[in-house]
Amino acid sequence: MYGRAQGELLDDLRYTLRVMEEGSHLGLDDQAADRVRQILLRQIATIESALARDSGRSITITGTIPSGPEE
Repeated sequence: MYGRAQGELLDDLRYTLRVMEEGSHLGLDDQAADRVRQILLRQIATIESALARDSGRSITITGTIPSGPEE
């Protein structure tokens, strides 16, 4: 059940990121949109890592996490 909940959350985060990017940042300025994108990508990577550890298999990462400092 835990894995299913995490999988559903992962799907929701990916969908949210896709909608935000396709919706021209949903009215956010570029800086705010970038910050939201970084947060979503970080959460996606965290859940993917947890699911991969739990299942012992690899999960495809959908984006990259910027390595620069957050503002």
